[in-house]
Amino acid sequence: MEDEARLKNFIVRYYEERLKTESKRFISICYHPGGVETTDRVIEEAGIGEGSIVLDVASGPGDTAIYLAANLGSNVVGIDLSRKMVDYADSLVKGVELHHQVKFVIADAERLPFKDNVFDAAISECSLCLLPNTLKALSEMKRVVKPETKVVVSDVVLMENLPASLNNFLSYASCIAGAKTLDEYVDEFKKAGFKEIRTMNLSPYVVKQIRQFLQDQNLNPKEIMDAGENLISKLPNKKDTSFKTYETISFYLWLCGKIGYSMISGVKPES
Repeated sequence: MEDEARLKNFIVRYYEERLKTESKRFISICYHPGGVETTDRVIEEAGIGEGSIVLDVASGPGDTAIYLAANLGSNVVGIDLSRKMVDYADSLVKGVELHHQVKFVIADAERLPFKDNVFDAAISECSLCLLPNTLKALSEMKRVVKPETKVVVSDVVLMENLPASLNNFLSYASCIAGAKTLDEYVDEFKKAGFKEIRTMNLSPYVVKQIRQFLQDQNLNPKEIMDAGENLISKLPNKKDTSFKTYETISFYLWLCGKIGYSMISGVKPES
């Protein structure tokens, strides 16, 4: 439990630091790999529409919640463990005058502060892999949605075992060390009690996004891949690793197909 608390605190600090420079770095679109295209797949799968009451777990800077309210007329509650994220998202919502439709709450995904059977859908984008107890989070998401409605997540999936040198907090915060295989995610959905579990491969959207980013930055994908492989080999002896290091490693893993991105959904059964 102590290690889980330390990990959560590290991830909160990590993303709060990234928030300061999000407009200058790839992370501004890497909160949700694949951008709006993957978000649209999640929305479609969840059956979200006008008037839907939606829970957005680990809502971060609030972009998806605002997108749902502005484009679909949905009512959204976003939860995040970071006060700075919630404050930032609140300021964005007020700036676009959607505060009557969108609310942000400081909360832990593993202990949601809501009654049973409240939401028409619950979603989470690229965040399940950041949670120490994914089964508990999925069970909580299932608890708060109405019967016969969906919980839909999109997340990084492991396509093969990664080097042990990537098993650290910084790699965890970079959505690498905490990722699972697709079968493992599906198994977690089954254990949480969902029915009609479905998956969809979203990796092409993310690879397309990364290649476009590299092209815009005049970066050679082959050079990035070589650099990433080299950095991984040096990690055991490299104590002070930066965001840039893990950004390059992440690009390498994506482009080599060692990690992918998938959507997993499940329906809450009638009680």
